[in-house]
Amino acid sequence: MSAARHAGVKERQRDPEEERQVRVSFTKGGRPLRERGLKMDLVEATGVAPDDFAKVQKAIVTLRNNLIASVF
Repeated sequence: MSAARHAGVKERQRDPEEERQVRVSFTKGGRPLRERGLKMDLVEATGVAPDDFAKVQKAIVTLRNNLIASVF
């Protein structure tokens, strides 16, 4: 995400109602990138079959949670 911010395609802003949350959005310059992403064939781009997406997503969440737990 940091590279995207430095490239000028996304911006971060704290939620005024909940300071712990950060809102991430595309800048005007980043909107074409978003549009390209929306049209992308995820199976072709990732090499992950549609039936495996849920398993991969669950594995990523587990990985993230384990990394967070190991730090704290």
